[in-house]
Amino acid sequence: MTPPGINATFLNNIESFLDQFATSVDADNNITTDMSGNMVVTSIKARLWSKSGHSLVDFNFGSVNATSAGVSVTHGLKNVAGVATAPGTILVTANSGTANVTVVAGGVTTTTFTVFSSVNINVWWLALAAS
Repeated sequence: MTPPGINATFLNNIESFLDQFATSVDADNNITTDMSGNMVVTSIKARLWSKSGHSLVDFNFGSVNATSAGVSVTHGLKNVAGVATAPGTILVTANSGTANVTVVAGGVTTTTFTVFSSVNINVWWLALAAS
């Protein structure tokens, strides 16, 4: 089998896809730009459905400016029935190479969790719900 060549049709399809993506980015309040071509994504939602076994049901991630007093994050996770559910796993990490920074998540509910940091710092978070 000979792989398809790069031709005008292929490039037009790629261009159409990128145009649709760019239009979606412009309309999404969770994505901002600095007018220099750099995009900042504050939150993304996705869902993976499975009919059998354990599977990732929902996940969400974003960033927040964490403090030692804690900052509440609304994770928005839902179970397969579409009902708000607490994440089974929360990953947090400082969004910089700053040494000796401790970041933890706690106070988990079906709608929120709290991120604490040893210093005021921007933190990436990832919340996972599985069944």
